Amino acid sequence: MKKFRKRIFPVLLLDKRTFFKSIKFRDRRYVGNPINTVQIFNQIGVDEIAILDVNAYKDGINYEYLSQIAIEAFVPLAYGGGVSSVDEAKKIINLGFEKVILCSSFLDGDHISKEISETLGASSCALCINLKRGFLSSNYYLYDHRLKRKLRKFDASILLELEELGFGEVIVQSVDSDGTWDGYSREIIDLLDAIDSPIPIDYVGGVNSTREIKELLYKEHISAVGISSMVLFQRKNQGVVVSFPSDAEVM
Repeated sequence: MKKFRKRIFPVLLLDKRTFFKSIKFRDRRYVGNPINTVQIFNQIGVDEIAILDVNAYKDGINYEYLSQIAIEAFVPLAYGGGVSSVDEAKKIINLGFEKVILCSSFLDGDHISKEISETLGASSCALCINLKRGFLSSNYYLYDHRLKRKLRKFDASILLELEELGFGEVIVQSVDSDGTWDGYSREIIDLLDAIDSPIPIDYVGGVNSTREIKELLYKEHISAVGISSMVLFQRKNQGVVVSFPSDAEVM
């Protein structure tokens, strides 16, 4: 597996023209105007910004607004939400985004990732998979946020097939840890530890401190850590204050 520089990046959830934060993929809380938020992260100087449009699969991709965001961004941007064809992926890249993040197409068995990778390069094609713990079970399952239900059981075979499907990296999100401030899922990290993934893995979900970021970046198989609540709020249940840890704090 090719080695990449370890990095951390903010994960921002988009709904129409608003950023929000969820808790376990529910209980949304308003964060702010996307343009203003991106401008703040510009000033901070983050490695990358990942924007996930949670309703694009039904509302369509708002290219006009994505273009406005891209114009304001001076750091690499990744976009996920509603991408269902190579032409849509190309259009997003042409707006100024560096990569597209797929999710629903993979769950539906539509492997457009191969063509996107061949056309735009594997580094421009990422996958986001959401993992949720089974009820009264220690197993984890792929979670479809559209249907709000668990699908197939997560195992090594899922990650091992991704390189062949053209993905350049995979973002693994913990649904149960999302927005809780309870810390990252050690069970999911243990699962990932046991898999010799052919592509870089980014972890997202529940990270609540610079100490935890350090722990995750120390893991050989974790290439990046996506963080949300801890860079958008002062503390749990407190006001919105956009910030970001320095390299000295986490590296």
